[in-house]
Amino acid sequence: MKVVEQVLSMKFKLLLLSGVLVGLNGCGGSSGDDTSAATNNTSNIAVGQFIDSPVSGLSYVSGAITGVTNANGQFTYEIGAPVQFFIGDILIGQALGASIITPVDLVVGAADETDTTVTNIIRFLQTLDDDANPDNGIEINSSVLELARSQSIPISIDFGLSLEGFANSTVLQSLLAELTAVTNAGARELISVAAAQLHFKQSLLGLIEGTYIGTYAGDDDGQWGFIVDADGRISGIGQSSFGDEVFSISGMLSSSGGIEAAVGSTDDGTTWSGNIVDGQITGTWQNGTTGEQGTFSGAASDEPFEQIDLTNDDDSSNDNDLQGVWRITLDVNSSNCPEDNGSETFDFSIDAVNNGVALLLFLPEDENLVFQRDSANENIYTGSYTFNEDGGESRIDTVLTFSSNTSITVSSTWEWSDGDTFCSGTTTGSGSKL
Repeated sequence: MKVVEQVLSMKFKLLLLSGVLVGLNGCGGSSGDDTSAATNNTSNIAVGQFIDSPVSGLSYVSGAITGVTNANGQFTYEIGAPVQFFIGDILIGQALGASIITPVDLVVGAADETDTTVTNIIRFLQTLDDDANPDNGIEINSSVLELARSQSIPISIDFGLSLEGFANSTVLQSLLAELTAVTNAGARELISVAAAQLHFKQSLLGLIEGTYIGTYAGDDDGQWGFIVDADGRISGIGQSSFGDEVFSISGMLSSSGGIEAAVGSTDDGTTWSGNIVDGQITGTWQNGTTGEQGTFSGAASDEPFEQIDLTNDDDSSNDNDLQGVWRITLDVNSSNCPEDNGSETFDFSIDAVNNGVALLLFLPEDENLVFQRDSANENIYTGSYTFNEDGGESRIDTVLTFSSNTSITVSSTWEWSDGDTFCSGTTTGSGSKL
């Protein structure tokens, strides 16, 4: 499946549902900060942001307002009016004015980065980035803008072509050669579909990542809270109103905001499906084993996840003693995929969550995972997860056992399959508080 170094990272993620935060800082420099309005009626205008990464240097028109997006991709628009975006005289697309506009909003019926027209737009924008590194922002420099206004080059690009037709367009190829030649990174060809989509997917997920809290109802009811990380991984906890049962929540969020999560252990059979739209969550849940079902809803929260309180349990002294920095060594063992075997030592920190009902582990490279306390033993915490990884599905069940609040042992069973290849094994380890 992977060489040892890659697998150690994967097994680490199998133990710890992980994510890498993606910064959306703009490129150094700006192609202009002009977001001025050609009207004095400020009550009817607002400021929005254009994001593939934040894109600076886009010309825009909204009613009587014209300008160029600044270093943060910001623009001014007339409330209720559409906004057209250009590179010079080349129309990129238009959408109704909003606080955030992405290339998805420019295409009617598009849902995410996989839409063909959206893909063509983001390939064009990312290719024209001044330093050819869209991860630090996309800057359309002033030389590109001036050249794109020239009558000597085409001013119309058909972003509705097929992926192959767009890439093979001689008009586009000639245009890109001329425009990229005046960027700091120099002349270059159209960025690949895979690279463009991956970058934009991360940007879309970056708009959704954060803490969410809410309630669920139906055949059971209660409260929940979870984190969405920068890779779209969901991890959190919930508590039923019946018997105060606490359960884990894990799953994946698509770049379009679709939620697919498992609740409780991987064998429990309860799934949540829903959507996040403008920070609001709605969805349905169902237990395939018992037939119980219902709905859930919630919203984004500014409250840090480790401060979420779903219960009235004030006995958190034991968990507060666990807070701090720990060092652990993990050993991976797989009989059917021996190339996965190996060990790794790393440091992580712990915060108590929900008055001690759960622990939030902060791990290297901003990875994190929630573990819930065992109802029968306050020194044991468990986490069970199913999530997509490396073209397949990973399942992991982990037990953390603490002793005297100073030492920890880890025991996990895991499996991974892409339909053709199957790997399984255990991850064990121990460590201490620093």
